Amino acid sequence: MKVETHNHPTGISPYAGATKLGFVDIFIEDNGIGRKLSQQLNKQRKNHTSFANSANGKRIELINQTLEEKIKVEIIDKVDESGSPAGTIVILSIPSIESTY
Repeated sequence: MKVETHNHPTGISPYAGATKLGFVDIFIEDNGIGRKLSQQLNKQRKNHTSFANSANGKRIELINQTLEEKIKVEIIDKVDESGSPAGTIVILSIPSIESTY
């Protein structure tokens, strides 16, 4: 899959486009340190509990209970030319309203 990138001053770049019949894909891209390094750093922090991914996953599960076509999430770890982490891309595939009824 070719993922188009956009430079954004905050380091996070959301953009959307209809890419599949009946779905709208929302791409959220950041240029951070990547999930693996982030996990390693969080292990070193005392009293740190990661919340966002599990909370968002539960929200999607609840919404999916009401939908015929389900919301899908894909997470891609980006790397630079040398293979070092270069951020993350999250793709939310959300069914269009017409495809859910």
